[in-house]
Amino acid sequence: LGAGAMVAGATTNSRGLAGAGVGVAAGGGEMAQRSILAYQRTEEMTADRSAITYLNATGQSGMGMLKTFHRFQTALSLSGAQVDPYRISHPMPRDRISNLEVLVKQSPNVDRPDPPALQQRHDMVRVKIAVYMEGQAAASRLMRKMQGTLAALYGDAQSTYLFGNIAAALAKTNALIKAQPKNAYFQELRGDILMKANKPKEAADAYAKAVSLDSARSGLLPVSM
Repeated sequence: LGAGAMVAGATTNSRGLAGAGVGVAAGGGEMAQRSILAYQRTEEMTADRSAITYLNATGQSGMGMLKTFHRFQTALSLSGAQVDPYRISHPMPRDRISNLEVLVKQSPNVDRPDPPALQQRHDMVRVKIAVYMEGQAAASRLMRKMQGTLAALYGDAQSTYLFGNIAAALAKTNALIKAQPKNAYFQELRGDILMKANKPKEAADAYAKAVSLDSARSGLLPVSM
């Protein structure tokens, strides 16, 4: 319709009709975009609910998801940003909270803590992301909350590798390996440090050891090699 009006306006030299055609076409594009975004938001809400189903199946609590969305909501409120909920691809945090709150609180796992081994792996991921993405100061704040844990020691070794002394980083990593000889990610860090120390042969051996220990076959460790 919009294209037809523009063509008709052009052939009859009618600026008004042509202008109307542009408006209709633009409006049609806006409607199409909103329709696609609405579909994406629905898919995201479905994914959120599926996540709770999977957590229930593995005997885990969904409270962490709720807390994350509450943090998103707080950050959005503090930012003062005016967001049009119809022009974004993900639901607003408050909508995601409403979508999940009853499901999470009705779950028999709502208050169940995660197994220590799973929590440790999660904390190790958190400190590594903090070191690489947020910098030394942010990582140090996080590690203080985990003081004395293996994850904090891992983060300290990562931070020393990136911002400190190579020899000290290697010593810290060797201590981690001594504590957990079969931890693939400690071997990976050792390989990173040895590469930075210009010892490629020793680094390759460490990377190969990391891959051999990675029972999950994550796909990330071979990239280092």
